[in-house]
Amino acid sequence: MELPEGLRGLLDLAEAEGEDDIVCMLLQSLYGLKQASRVWNETIVKHLKSMRFEPADANPCVYTRGEGEDECIVCLYVDDMLIASRQKIVIASVKAGIAEKFRIKDLGRARFILGVEIDYDMERRTLGISQKAYTESIIKKFGQENAKPCLTPLEPGVQLTKADEPHTEEAKAKMKSKPYRSLVGSLMYLACGK
Repeated sequence: MELPEGLRGLLDLAEAEGEDDIVCMLLQSLYGLKQASRVWNETIVKHLKSMRFEPADANPCVYTRGEGEDECIVCLYVDDMLIASRQKIVIASVKAGIAEKFRIKDLGRARFILGVEIDYDMERRTLGISQKAYTESIIKKFGQENAKPCLTPLEPGVQLTKADEPHTEEAKAKMKSKPYRSLVGSLMYLACGK
């Protein structure tokens, strides 16, 4: 970390006078520190509330404002946002309100976020979501492109016991090389996706 201009001179002066126990107090969180994400969240939430957005009861990362045609929904994921409304002018005003305080980058209509692909059909006035791309990435990541589908890998009712564990060092090493937790975590995220 570099000291701000002007502070270096003060510290040099203090050292010259024999004071070597000077400490600088950081008044704001730095990107990358473990508390930085909390500070960012508090900052953006405060700004959204100043724009009259309220957090949803079911999800504290979803904020709403207005009703009917003027309703606007803002979804937060760290520093990514989705803004939805029936009215383009409402979306534009929310973007402008956020841009007053933060530097933003408008990526246009959302197509893919958090493993979910978004498909719009303006003629039929529908919106569809799919996790096909995320599912395919899991299959590729774990080398299952040629796996044969089955309803369950074991017969229903099979009870696994300690005798089913690998016994040789070679078999144990082979099992340790399997990314079991990562695979289960990926599948759980896929299964719980909305």
